[in-house]
Amino acid sequence: SSQSSDKYIVTRAAFKQAARAVNVSFDEVPLRIEAMLTEQLQLHQQLQQIASSGGLSVDDLLSQAELVSGTQLIVAETPHANAGMMRQWIDQLRKRSAQPIAILLANCVDDKVTLIAGISQTVVERGLRDGKWIERVAETVGGVGGGKPDLAQAGGQLHAKLPDTWQSAHEH
Repeated sequence: SSQSSDKYIVTRAAFKQAARAVNVSFDEVPLRIEAMLTEQLQLHQQLQQIASSGGLSVDDLLSQAELVSGTQLIVAETPHANAGMMRQWIDQLRKRSAQPIAILLANCVDDKVTLIAGISQTVVERGLRDGKWIERVAETVGGVGGGKPDLAQAGGQLHAKLPDTWQSAHEH
């Protein structure tokens, strides 16, 4: 019938337009839409985490910096921030600081401690390595960690020992 043929043409045109809009081939449209919905949910969750993080900002963290041997040292707990947010803050702090900088951020979620540390390239050039720093600090919370010379991550289970982490970070 002509009516069903017209409906097919309209539907096919709409589907082609959808494929172009999400930049995939015809047969990949359903998978791409599923991936986009998953990403949307993750972004929504991140926004909720940011809102519940007490409004902590890069400026807040920078204002906490202590000057130690010519390096700005920031050691802070970042409640409700996931690892991705913590890494973003570290990147922003390194860009914003005119001085050499070393940053250790920590959070505790479901009795698991996450530590992320970042140091500026000028600190790396002095011979310091982030992976070694976080390795020693992670021991205080019963964890292990490592990473690149300028960015490292660790985890631990001894959340009650998190306050000891701050002292360890200053010593190392």
